[in-house]
Amino acid sequence: MYDTYIVRIGAALADPTRLRIIRLLETGSPVTVGQLAEYLEPARGSVHHHLRVLRRAGILSVERRGRW
Repeated sequence: MYDTYIVRIGAALADPTRLRIIRLLETGSPVTVGQLAEYLEPARGSVHHHLRVLRRAGILSVERRGRW
């Protein structure tokens, strides 16, 4: 079980785009998906994909606030 957890985290962090997201979030300030999309410049759906991978790996949490 622990090995599966480590593999999931490693796979999540192996992507350069996800590492950029982590670096942006290190500031501690809340960031919207739109702000991430502007920073990363991919399609918005791609940002959702990367956030889902990071969330499933237990690396970050996502909080919905209204339309944000």
